[in-house]
Amino acid sequence: MSKFRIYVDTNVLTNYFTKQADDVKCLDYLFSRVRKEILFTSSLAVVQTVSVLQTRKKNREAFTREKAVEK
Repeated sequence: MSKFRIYVDTNVLTNYFTKQADDVKCLDYLFSRVRKEILFTSSLAVVQTVSVLQTRKKNREAFTREKAVEK
């Protein structure tokens, strides 16, 4: 059986941390079913996610630095 890897991009990470139901359900499923070494992301996606989380949106407050690091 060939190995596969699942890339988790900025949008999915951002939606997960802002509790978008579909992305939370999807990632929770992956976390429970898939070996962790198969899931991966990039340092650019992490930086972009932190940047988006620390930016205020009309429907949510900006994450503080501490909250972004915690997530």
